[in-house]
Amino acid sequence: MEENLYQSKYQHIFYEKETGIMHNIWLKDSQMMTQDDYKKELIKVAQLIETHQASRQLINTLNFQYTIDIDLQQWTNEYIIKRTREAGIKKVAFIIAEEIFSQMSIEQAMEGEEGKTLDTRYFTSKEEAREWLVKD
Repeated sequence: MEENLYQSKYQHIFYEKETGIMHNIWLKDSQMMTQDDYKKELIKVAQLIETHQASRQLINTLNFQYTIDIDLQQWTNEYIIKRTREAGIKKVAFIIAEEIFSQMSIEQAMEGEEGKTLDTRYFTSKEEAREWLVKD
């Protein structure tokens, strides 16, 4: 059962204790984010992963409308991905967006040095993503 941990106009974050899955769902208002908003939202994700000791992450980007520029991709890789990996994240599943530019910027953010240390896959449905996450 998922516990609702955080809600903003940009995303909702849930935790499933039984499986160790931290699940964040990006919302359409993400298109209105500033760089500072993006950073604050990802820092919140990292804090919750640390607090709850999540080992898996399910990121629903179907409504993610923010394009992550090169500098933010680097920041995400060097700061957030490193931090979540060190907190215990082993596997990351993305439910990918239809909008190609947002999807590409997410994938590029995961391609940095820290992102390469995580087992990361992209899916088109929550069911497929969860199934992969809970497999060891």
